[in-house]
Amino acid sequence: MAKAAACFLVVFLPLLLVAQSPPEKTTLTEEDYAIYAAALQRLYSNDLYSNEKIDRILLMDQTGAGVPPGMAAVTRLGNENPAFYKNLTEDLKELGSRNKASAVIDSHKIDTKLEVLTLSVEEAKKIVDSGWEAFGKQYSRCRGITLLSLPALNAEKDRALLYVGFSCGIVCGDGRLLLAMKKDGKWSLKDETIVWVASGVE
Repeated sequence: MAKAAACFLVVFLPLLLVAQSPPEKTTLTEEDYAIYAAALQRLYSNDLYSNEKIDRILLMDQTGAGVPPGMAAVTRLGNENPAFYKNLTEDLKELGSRNKASAVIDSHKIDTKLEVLTLSVEEAKKIVDSGWEAFGKQYSRCRGITLLSLPALNAEKDRALLYVGFSCGIVCGDGRLLLAMKKDGKWSLKDETIVWVASGVE
């Protein structure tokens, strides 16, 4: 358990500092999109921050393991949830390895009841640089900006680890690791842990 958490700190946390679009490119699979659909439907069926039901999600149009724009600073969390990391050492290594590359997200391939919009890194930075009030006027039905990593699957292709970053204000947002399982051909979210939170000072 401690070994897995340490692996996360060594392998994955440094990716939070890299650019959100690594130079190496890859493509998303049908399995990746199925994992995205399960994760987004579970996370955003109700707003994470106000418990209000939402029907629209705004995604970065490329995968990444960084921090979405618009926050003053973030505070990384260490081994706050050791139970989550149990038996995930190899999954964490694969998550770090796969996310050395990035892929373009086609929102039309995410099968969810929620409306999914995408915007580029440049567009996201431009709108939040104008202030979150401006963001709210332009994307009135979206609570914030979501960044998805490439999922890491185990050898049996029935377990997946996914990173999700979310920003919704200067001191609003967090980053999460999600654990999804596939049963009878369907993906569902089984567990999650927060790995960073927005903060006012570094």
